[in-house]
Order: sequence, then C-alpha cells, then structure tokens
Amino acid sequence: MYFGVKKRITLAVAGGAVNSCITCGFCFNQPVVSSRQLAENFGKRHDVVLRSIEEIISPQNCGVTQMFYETSYQAGTGKNYKEYLMNRDGFTLLAMGFTGKKALEWKLKYIQAFNAMEEQLKQSFALPQNMPEALRMLAAEIEQLFR
Repeated sequence: MYFGVKKRITLAVAGGAVNSCITCGFCFNQPVVSSRQLAENFGKRHDVVLRSIEEIISPQNCGVTQMFYETSYQAGTGKNYKEYLMNRDGFTLLAMGFTGKKALEWKLKYIQAFNAMEEQLKQSFALPQNMPEALRMLAAEIEQLFR
C-alpha cells in the first residue's frame, strides 16, 4: 500500500515484443513509484535497489530526502518489509546508475508514466477561476459523497 496515496494509476506501455504495466500513485500530491516495482521492471533484486536508495539518502546527501518516502508493504506471508516511494526526481537520480538497453527502455517508459500522471494530477486539482465555478465544483463534490 502506498502511504498517503489517493490514486493509483496503471499505465500499459508497449516495449518491443512485450507489453508491461507501470503502476504509480500519488503521495504528498506528487506522482510516485515504489522501489519494488522499479526493481521488478529493471530486473534487479529489491534489496539491491534498497541499498542503492539508502546510499543516495545518506546523511551527507540531505538534499535528496524529499525525493524518497520510506514505507512498508505486507508480503504474502503477512510479514511487513521496507520499501521506498520515489517521486520523479528520486527515480531519475536512482535510475541514472542503471545501464544497458533494457534499462534505457524502462527509463523511457517511466518518463512517459510520470508525464501522464502529472497531467492527470493537474486535471484533478484544477482550481476554480471565479465564485460560480467554485460553487459548481463544491456541489459536484458533495453530490459524489452522497452517491
């Protein structure tokens, strides 16, 4: 489960002979992706990805801590394990170290996914431009609550 995530989006992305999905969520009003999914898509072990993230967020790199959010997930065994959610900047910083053709393909897919999520975020958080528009938006929100 993504902590603080209000929406999750799964984007189907075509890549050569393989169609894959990238599931992203919103955390603190930013599109984020989990370290587990990133590990899976890049063909890396999750513990290796965790170690890479923890090297990035070490105390001497305190400027990057807002790019990564520590959380946990529950495995099929019922045990909780650590994972990180990362925003676009955190993903970019981490993925810069990944090399090879497959890594480049996934980097491009993630860029597309983040762009799509940011566009959806802009659309879902549109601010009213005047009082009548604000009242219409409020009425629509109240109507959805009582459905």
